Amino acid sequence: MKFIGASELLDTKHVRWFNTGTDKFWVPFTGTTEETSTNPSYADTSNYLLAPYAGQIIYMRFASENATAGNFACEMHLNASATKTGSTITTANWDGSNNGPIAGNYIADWHFKKDDAIFISVNPTANKQGCNGIIVFKYYANGFIK
Repeated sequence: MKFIGASELLDTKHVRWFNTGTDKFWVPFTGTTEETSTNPSYADTSNYLLAPYAGQIIYMRFASENATAGNFACEMHLNASATKTGSTITTANWDGSNNGPIAGNYIADWHFKKDDAIFISVNPTANKQGCNGIIVFKYYANGFIK
C-alpha cells in the first residue's frame, strides 16, 4: 500500500485466471481458480476480498494470452449480493489480432464500506483463456467514504 495523503492509501491487486469460456465468473484474488456462477454467494473465499477500510476501486487493466476478438463486462458486488454496485465497466476490445494488455478503465462509482466483502465479476464476450490484470483500490484510512 502507498499513502497518497494524510488518510488515503492506494493498493494494487494483481490477479490471474484461466477461463476457457464465455460464462460470467468471479475474479480470484488469491490463487488462479475463478468461480463460474451468476450468484456471488456460491463463490469460494478466494473470489472476494474483505475491505480493511472504506474506499473505492478506481482502476482496472487486463491482459490476455489469446488474441480472440472480444471484451469483458465487469461488475462489483458487495457482501455476496447478486445485485451489482455501481456501473458495469466494459473494457476495450481485443481486436482479434492482438493479445497482451488493453487500455485500462478508470472507475468513478465502485464504492465500498469497511468490512464489506468485495466481489468482481467478469463476463467475457469471447474465450480469452489465460488473463492477468491489475485492480487499484483507494482506501480512506479514516474509515469514511468521501
